[in-house]
Amino acid sequence: MSDFETFVNTELPRRSTLITKAITGYDSDPNLGGAPAIIQSAPLGTWFYEETANKWWRKTTSSPASWTDQTGGGGGGGGGTGEIVRVYTIGVNVGDGVYQKSDGTVDLSDASSVATSEAFLGFVRLKDAPLAGQVTITFHGDLGAFSGLVTGSSYILASSPGLVVGISDTGNPNYPDTTPGSGHVMREVGHAATATTLFVEASRDFEEF
Repeated sequence: MSDFETFVNTELPRRSTLITKAITGYDSDPNLGGAPAIIQSAPLGTWFYEETANKWWRKTTSSPASWTDQTGGGGGGGGGTGEIVRVYTIGVNVGDGVYQKSDGTVDLSDASSVATSEAFLGFVRLKDAPLAGQVTITFHGDLGAFSGLVTGSSYILASSPGLVVGISDTGNPNYPDTTPGSGHVMREVGHAATATTLFVEASRDFEEF
């Protein structure tokens, strides 16, 4: 059986395209601890509609608090910008790549850790905004918070926390260790629109070495 046939016959039937209050009996932020099991264990890619707040959420990582707010056109792969707000950990700054921890806060992602790569959310656009202690994170769209990018090149998470490196820049000391058994991860996170702007579009797929 091919990978595609396996996906169609075993994985696809388990995927719920959209879950709502009518299905779950729940109508609040799906990242909160009170969310029912059907929400917490939903497969990646599942959508949840929060009726009262008129918000669309999507399951984007396998970490416990793993739903991102897609309201406003950010998550459909179109031209809009997708952003979320999270509480940050000390050391996180504008332009850093971050992942979401089990307590819902964010910290620096890096390619030397499967856990922080898998739970990658996006890049910090604003710090202490909208409130002190919070960061605004771009997970889809242009973000002008970088320098030295090669226009047109694809970028992956670097082995240095919070940074990115060109996918073809294999001589860079921050490039993931691709030696089998290294435990490093290669995860594409965007494409350089200019020398300072990255079009953030993180792939859900990653390769572990």
